[in-house]
Amino acid sequence: MKPAHPAILKAFRMFRAGILLLVLSAMAEPVHIRNFETTLSDFSLPKLNGEMVSLSDFKGKNPVLLVFFATWCLPCNVEVPLVNKIHREYGAKGLVLLAIDVQESKMEVEQWAKKRGVEYPILLDQKGSVVLDYGIYSVPTNILINFDGEVAFWHNVLPNKRVLDAVFRGQ
Repeated sequence: MKPAHPAILKAFRMFRAGILLLVLSAMAEPVHIRNFETTLSDFSLPKLNGEMVSLSDFKGKNPVLLVFFATWCLPCNVEVPLVNKIHREYGAKGLVLLAIDVQESKMEVEQWAKKRGVEYPILLDQKGSVVLDYGIYSVPTNILINFDGEVAFWHNVLPNKRVLDAVFRGQ
């Protein structure tokens, strides 16, 4: 029997990982994977275009979904279409989605974003200061912050529709 082509095996692994992420995301409750403060400390990070963004810019105005990722992370790569969908659907309702790359070069992240079809803003945490400050030890880590600046969800999977909708109902 002829062995499968490496590209087919890679595609199958990505598909399998995607299915697992979809199942986990659908089951995700606002259960937290670690103890954390109800509010997070402020940060300022540059977007890929150099524009600075601060978390405090949105407090009291918009809920925020922070998506901590790395280009080498398989689940992070699989999540891109789901994050694009959340950005399109909930961005229209006022959700600010900020993907935060962890300690990679701007050029590497730009190439990755273009290749993957990323539609949402990416911030660069090149020194890892925000990751350290928040005590994040793995990627992906997703943090949903409500209108009041309080953490509503903290998990390694994306918040599901019920969790996202609850943030908007609680305005």
